[in-house]
Amino acid sequence: MFVPMTAHADSETKVLFFYHDGCPWCAKMDRILRDPEMVSLLSGHAQLIKINVEGRQMIPSLQQTGIGAAHEFKVYGTPTIIFMAPGKKEILRVPGALSKEDFWDVVCEYIPGIKREKGCAKVVGAL
Repeated sequence: MFVPMTAHADSETKVLFFYHDGCPWCAKMDRILRDPEMVSLLSGHAQLIKINVEGRQMIPSLQQTGIGAAHEFKVYGTPTIIFMAPGKKEILRVPGALSKEDFWDVVCEYIPGIKREKGCAKVVGAL
């Protein structure tokens, strides 16, 4: 499980990345989420939580298993990415895979503070 943490994780937006092993579109989104430019963009503004929808391991930041999280958040297909504001308020749900450029635009639009602080007009490299 890939979970970059910061000192203010409880007050940050959470990016819940639901996937399952063997899913090619999930693998594509995983590469995008691990890309150094994307990691830098999210740093300090969002906590990325990677959740295997078939997982039985406890996810400490959610206090439930991957199976439980998929059920609670009503995830019926993968990949699914959910942006959550503090207090478990869903900001946006992205079903399916996006290109790096499209995901960059979504992050810049929906995560508070990033557009102003991170220079979201930047053109990103393709994966």
